[in-house]
Amino acid sequence: MFKKVISYPGFWRSVVILGMIYMAILFLIQWAFTGFSLLFFTAQKPLTLLAVFVIGTFVCGFSVSYAKFWGKFKRDQYQK
Repeated sequence: MFKKVISYPGFWRSVVILGMIYMAILFLIQWAFTGFSLLFFTAQKPLTLLAVFVIGTFVCGFSVSYAKFWGKFKRDQYQK
């Protein structure tokens, strides 16, 4: 089932789109907790912060997309 889900057309596009949405949300939350100060982002290690954003958004985007497509396959199997 895993290979079927990740090879479905549109799966990886969904991962990227949802990842971008989660990245924007994560950025806004981080920015809000620092008092809307851009100095926090420039004072941190940029590669570490970038790695956290990329890994976090990939995990979120992949898990939500996988659940969405897995549910679609299960619903289609149930209707047959």
